[in-house]
Amino acid sequence: KLVKGVYHLETAGVFILDNAYLPVHILKHKKKTKVIQTWHACSAFKKFGLSTLGLEDGIKSGERDFIHKNYDYAITTSHRVIAPYAEAFGMEPEKIIPLGVPRTDYFFDVAEMQKQKDKIYSNYPMLKNKKTILYAPTFRGRGKDKYTEFSLDAEKFLDALEEEYVLLIKPHPHAKIRDAEGIMESKKDPERGSNVVVFPGDYPLNALFCVADLLITDYSSVIFEFALLNKPMVFYPYDLQEYTESSSFYVDYTKFVPGPIAMTQAELTTEINEKAWLNYDIHKFAQENFDSLDGQASRRFVERFLK
Repeated sequence: KLVKGVYHLETAGVFILDNAYLPVHILKHKKKTKVIQTWHACSAFKKFGLSTLGLEDGIKSGERDFIHKNYDYAITTSHRVIAPYAEAFGMEPEKIIPLGVPRTDYFFDVAEMQKQKDKIYSNYPMLKNKKTILYAPTFRGRGKDKYTEFSLDAEKFLDALEEEYVLLIKPHPHAKIRDAEGIMESKKDPERGSNVVVFPGDYPLNALFCVADLLITDYSSVIFEFALLNKPMVFYPYDLQEYTESSSFYVDYTKFVPGPIAMTQAELTTEINEKAWLNYDIHKFAQENFDSLDGQASRRFVERFLK
């Protein structure tokens, strides 16, 4: 696989990636080849890349000499996060281009969103006419030791809510999910007929956004994509101090997130029952983190790099 990567790097005119990639970092590519880092997370609020050097779950000193090397450009969502991206990738700020993230164009395609929504309802009819909560926590740890923490008693949580909800549980795609009883098995076919549905890690999260009425997360960057839909969010960072010490943020988490914060399951149910998210302006948050809200990031990418 890596040999093929080297071949393509040496023969391509444009080489696009969305994560760290060893062939790019260890080989100087030809001047005629342009390597563009599109990254897999929108905007920036938790630290990543070289910004995590020295943190428990960050990159180690030995990696500093080769990881995130040899990018010609990187793209991001707004001018606001040029500095964090430049730091994370060790690049000059003028090489960070805030033209938007092409994959977010999907959220401006009403027909495609409806198509996905109809598909989910067809496969899981028990979700119809229900209020749907999507719980999508990010991973802890690093590398092969990544895991997704599930820190909810799902049935008690739903019983404590005043309205009828179904809970969709979506682990991080590259991390096993575990709860108090150990590792939860990812299911090829999520449970049907229950008010709790555990989706496998590789199930498209964007598709679930189509049916979700409310998002619960902790530190996941999916909050930026979800904000494009102007839907409410509640934050459940039960291990905030520990996570801050091991991973850290570019901003003050408690002042940055666009929704109420709950540190316990009891607080979480209270925030939802009281609809505390009504005090937050999701659209304003989206405007602050995307220079353009027009669904034309793909066009801008093509015009900037491929013409």
